[in-house]
Amino acid sequence: MVLLGFAILALFSFTLPFFFAIRIKTIIRTFGGLAAFYRIHHLLGVICLFSILAHIVSQFQDIEASLWFLLLDVFDIGLMAGWIGFGIFLLSFFSSYLKTIQFKNWKKIHLLFIPSFLLIVIHVILFMPESFSLSILVWILLTFGVVLIGFRVFQALFPIGRKDFLVKEVNNLGNGVFSLVLKSKSKPNEFSYRAGEIVYIRFEDRSFSQNWHPFSVASCEQNEQLKLYIKGFGKDTLQMNLILQGSALSILGPYSEFQIKPNTNQVWVAGGIGIAPFLGMIQCLKMSQPAQVLLLYFVNLMEEVIGEADLKEASLLFPNFHWIPMVLPKGYKLEQSVEFLRIDFNPNSEYLVCGSSSFMKEIRLYLRSQKIERRHIHTEEFTE
Repeated sequence: MVLLGFAILALFSFTLPFFFAIRIKTIIRTFGGLAAFYRIHHLLGVICLFSILAHIVSQFQDIEASLWFLLLDVFDIGLMAGWIGFGIFLLSFFSSYLKTIQFKNWKKIHLLFIPSFLLIVIHVILFMPESFSLSILVWILLTFGVVLIGFRVFQALFPIGRKDFLVKEVNNLGNGVFSLVLKSKSKPNEFSYRAGEIVYIRFEDRSFSQNWHPFSVASCEQNEQLKLYIKGFGKDTLQMNLILQGSALSILGPYSEFQIKPNTNQVWVAGGIGIAPFLGMIQCLKMSQPAQVLLLYFVNLMEEVIGEADLKEASLLFPNFHWIPMVLPKGYKLEQSVEFLRIDFNPNSEYLVCGSSSFMKEIRLYLRSQKIERRHIHTEEFTE
């Protein structure tokens, strides 16, 4: 029974991540944004790994050591489908944690979870439990998983909710950073993009790949424009100089991320290009009656500050808004920022953090050391 229990748990935790791999706006909003969505996806993957390992160990424990060779019978289709599926699963799982792998290659390897799951489906069907109620449960999980995979493939081939946009304005801000102002091709005056939400962009020029890239909305919902700040990291974003006024691009989203009530005290922590959502949020300050907002903006050099004029203007127009540039030279660690360490953090404030993954992790750990509860710390996750 223990063996069967681990098998069903493994199947359940293998099926559900496919649900958390599809991007449907209402579902993402229900779960609290993309960051929470991806965390559940990751947690289920870890549970699946340990469940499969427990299932395998239990299988070997159930028979005598002299009969273990029976579990490695290369002529047994069900067994081999399970072992090969598990091997592909391990390759995909552990590659997810390789920081040196390029994102495009990471995505390709991540797709191996699909054949891994389909092989596990063969394994499970050929070793279906005898109990009628359990077999019904297993068939439901298998069907659900196959349907989710089919939907994800369809979503990749025919993006649901794709919208056509044109570049209205493009500006080279220096240091590899560009700002884009976009307008809808079909409904130029209709906007429903909130600052801090995530949109996925695909550049339609032939010089670019057909990959979708996530960016944070850096304009207010009430503005009749959609603004993005883009810093060159990969092949596409490093050739932003090829983007001209009138260039076509496609957009998916927006997907909700920061969901904070405006009447709460907030601390915004930005690292480099992570200032983008906050530049949109300060445009929204005139639309609401916010509580105290403190922006801590980390850069390697003062010359790298983006939107400095907007930040200074906001601090003059809105008495409740204050910003402090935190100069932290490249290679320095957070604990070397004396000015940051002197700040007395309010445990009842909401903390919004945006920047690189390593930056957000470092900030989260520091805030936790200052007795800030997890529910008050919100990060903006760009990628899976």
